[in-house]
Amino acid sequence: AKVPTKIQAKVQTKVLSENANNRNISIRKKKKKERKRENERKIDKKGKMKKEKMKKRAKEKKWKPERK
Repeated sequence: AKVPTKIQAKVQTKVLSENANNRNISIRKKKKKERKRENERKIDKKGKMKKEKMKKRAKEKKWKPERK
């Protein structure tokens, strides 16, 4: 086996650490998405789904001109 020179070793460790960092970032993103999904699925005290409530609220906010 070839013993890596100092520079090669440095480059190798840098690449490895970057890979690990990217992996951690992607894992963090996945967890965040999962948490978001869980929150959407949660049921409030009255037993209604949060998502439905939010949709309803958005509908109410839309302004429509009165019909004559």
